[in-house]
Amino acid sequence: MSENVLSRNQRRALAALLESRTITQAAEMCGLTTKTLSRYMEDPIFRAELARHEAELIDEAGRILISGQKSALSTLAHLMQHAEAESTRRLAAGTWLDLCLRWRDLKIEERISALEEVVYGK
Repeated sequence: MSENVLSRNQRRALAALLESRTITQAAEMCGLTTKTLSRYMEDPIFRAELARHEAELIDEAGRILISGQKSALSTLAHLMQHAEAESTRRLAAGTWLDLCLRWRDLKIEERISALEEVVYGK
């Protein structure tokens, strides 16, 4: 699917929706009415383009997060060992443990997905 199938106003609306928290805010940003944006949102082609762009933004955010993970973990490790305030050390340690548990959950989800693929052929 390509943006070429969208009208100029739809492309403006798409850009505004990607930068706004609400349809009202997006409508103000692109100079269209909320009714027009709501109508666009009912169009399957427009929704597909919006979903594609949202997925690209999420992928980009993920890459940014991944690129900063070493620095973040180093900061947490330093705070756990060297922060003056006990509350800061405790918060850093809790954050570290939370991240460990989330990572473990992701690994479990990967294993479940692999098993489902074997069992169900998904």
